[in-house]
Amino acid sequence: MAPGVIAGQTRKVPVRSADGSETYVWVAPTRRGGFCLTWANGTGGCHARTGGGVGATFSGSGDENGVTISQVTGATTRDDAERLELRFADGTTLELPLTWVSPPIDAGFYAYQIPAGSRPQELLLYAANGDVVARESFPNPEQLTAFDPATGLPKAVVYAERREVLTIETEGGRRITLFSAPSRLHTRGWDGRCFWLSARGGPVDRAFYGCGNPVPGAPPLAAGIHGGGRPVLFAGAVGEHVASVELRFQDGDVIELPAVEGHVLGEIPARHYAPGLRLTLAIALDAAGAEVGRKSFDLTTRGTYPCAPADEVDLGLGVTTCP
Repeated sequence: MAPGVIAGQTRKVPVRSADGSETYVWVAPTRRGGFCLTWANGTGGCHARTGGGVGATFSGSGDENGVTISQVTGATTRDDAERLELRFADGTTLELPLTWVSPPIDAGFYAYQIPAGSRPQELLLYAANGDVVARESFPNPEQLTAFDPATGLPKAVVYAERREVLTIETEGGRRITLFSAPSRLHTRGWDGRCFWLSARGGPVDRAFYGCGNPVPGAPPLAAGIHGGGRPVLFAGAVGEHVASVELRFQDGDVIELPAVEGHVLGEIPARHYAPGLRLTLAIALDAAGAEVGRKSFDLTTRGTYPCAPADEVDLGLGVTTCP
């Protein structure tokens, strides 16, 4: 994912919770001015410095009866953030301490273990004057976990209002479409529109990308290879300023894919399955044709491209795969 993390500047930060307990977060700056982190419970990720909001991550477990949120962790980069409040479904509130880390991190961190049986509802971030400057709702358990068997998609997806974004016809005659639809669930990561790939317009076949709003400062090239069988696709999300993606192959061949609504979709032709002819580089281009991002591919990875049974390599213990 190439976050550009400066690993040598990693620091371990103790973060005290509202119940008096203490946990830790390991955080390091990135070359673009953001930071990457890992919490003691194993959750983490990378943040762009975009003015930001509450920046929460929810941890928990789920089954057919719903989701239980057991912990919330997060970081805010808002300069005007003064106080963070957690509201529960029964109307009670709790202030969560913010642990501030100096520049180049320049962010406030928080963590809280949700008591068993509690129903957290919302996080509110306040400025010094008492104004709410950011808020974030907890996931709705029923809609987050329930899937519609007729579509293979979460019920949060307004399937009846779906529309085609991109469609390709593969070499094997399959029609693969990237669909988009509104989301019913209004929490961070689910607002806005939902995207998924489907074969011949039926239930989800290849990938459900989830639901969300475009994020300023998102990576320019999050798309990648969907392999392991025929067809081999290049698909996924791209940054807001990306107009097209150029695929470059080992033999000098170039294929350009247009970006539509922050996504690209294309097939890697069968002529590029063999070693020595494969995709080696993807370059994201803006509307003027200037490069805004790139991603290289490991040419030694096995199992990505299909092959004839006679060409499979033996991995031992009776397991074989395409080279």
